[in-house]
Amino acid sequence: KANSIFPNTSGSHGAGIYVDASASGIQSVVTIDGNTLNTNIAGGTIAAWGGGIAVFTNTVSATDTSNVVLTKNTLDGNVANSPGVGTANAYGGGIFVATGSANGLGTETVTIGSSGSGNIVRNNVAAGLGGGISGNVRPAPGGKHTITVSANTVSANTGNRGGGGLHLFVRAFDRGAGAPLVVLTASANALTGNHALGELADPTVAGGGGIFAELYSERTAASNVQFEIDGNKIQSNTATTHGGGVNLLASANDDPASDGATAPTGAVISFHNNLIAKNAARDMTANVPSGGGVHGLAVARGSLALASVALSFLTVAQNQTELGTGGVEWEDRLLANSQGSNGTASFTLSNSIVSANDGYGVGYLTPLAPSTIVAFSYVDAFGNISGNYESLLGDPTGTNGNISVDPELDNLFLPLICGPMVDKGDPAIPATNEPMPNGGRVNLGHLGNTASATRTFPDVNG
Repeated sequence: KANSIFPNTSGSHGAGIYVDASASGIQSVVTIDGNTLNTNIAGGTIAAWGGGIAVFTNTVSATDTSNVVLTKNTLDGNVANSPGVGTANAYGGGIFVATGSANGLGTETVTIGSSGSGNIVRNNVAAGLGGGISGNVRPAPGGKHTITVSANTVSANTGNRGGGGLHLFVRAFDRGAGAPLVVLTASANALTGNHALGELADPTVAGGGGIFAELYSERTAASNVQFEIDGNKIQSNTATTHGGGVNLLASANDDPASDGATAPTGAVISFHNNLIAKNAARDMTANVPSGGGVHGLAVARGSLALASVALSFLTVAQNQTELGTGGVEWEDRLLANSQGSNGTASFTLSNSIVSANDGYGVGYLTPLAPSTIVAFSYVDAFGNISGNYESLLGDPTGTNGNISVDPELDNLFLPLICGPMVDKGDPAIPATNEPMPNGGRVNLGHLGNTASATRTFPDVNG
């Protein structure tokens, strides 16, 4: 606690702090609080994990527990390098954490920030993914693993291949009905001015100026994984590929060994109550990146696989793109398993505002497959430069509560009192989370269905 750690170098991982929180018969408990880590440099001879802090948890048996907490630390100017040749990625310029580093059979928990105790992560660089923070959940089939990334200030970091601010990764495989829940949540973080670099011609680049999130579910039901990104402010980030603000990848594979041993598989990334504003997908070359605000990719392999990107209660405003879609962009890949059957992709958008973006408000990288599920409900799409919806999606305005009116947001992208976004959400959702008076109906946008929602102006004279 309260250490100043600079400017150290490491040929491998964790130039500032390296933590091996393995548990075998004895509980492993680590707290890293209130430290300052500046200009530490990891890697170069190998692809490093964690320029400032590297944390590895592990449990040898189902009864073992490992718990690591990182709070109130400041990480500035740390670097996770790679050799500069090959495709090996460095992760986490500021912070890298990974569960299940060897066995992963027990309970492993990592907390990166909490309300009132967030970390400040700025000006860090990863040669690969996660310029600011890289969090990786990798449990064994029966392990109970959780990573929480909350209330951190993440700014001006760079991921040379993606995830300028945050890189979030989950792999869940062969988890039966009774297996513990696998959890990764990123909530209430402020992500500003981060950068995801790289070129579209490079197959290893990932995009996501603010966040790159990737979920791989293999023979695991959707109910066994909670991957939730909510309550974040994602502003003024850039990517030179896709997803100036955010790139979300949900991958479901019902036949990972390609041996015909399939099982129902679901991969769902829940992205809700986030502000995505003034981000940009731009490059100075002819590669024409797109998806200025949000890029979502669903990959499904095998007929028992469903990959879903679920968006709700968002404000997506004033994002920029070089081509195509400035607001919310979708992409699907439906692959055949060893038995020759293809998977299914799903994209949903509800209770959201999509306004004043370059290009289309909602669109696609390439036309979506006819079998892909697309659903809009209670969305206000208005004033997007090329149109609110790209042509093959159709225009849902006038159906399922979808509207197209000026949202009348203020300079903080909040709805005005008496504005048209108040009390326009799905009436089937109870308004009990919103402060009174709430009109008995949730609002649209990133503060809808929360305690910070704009109140309904009282009708004092009837």
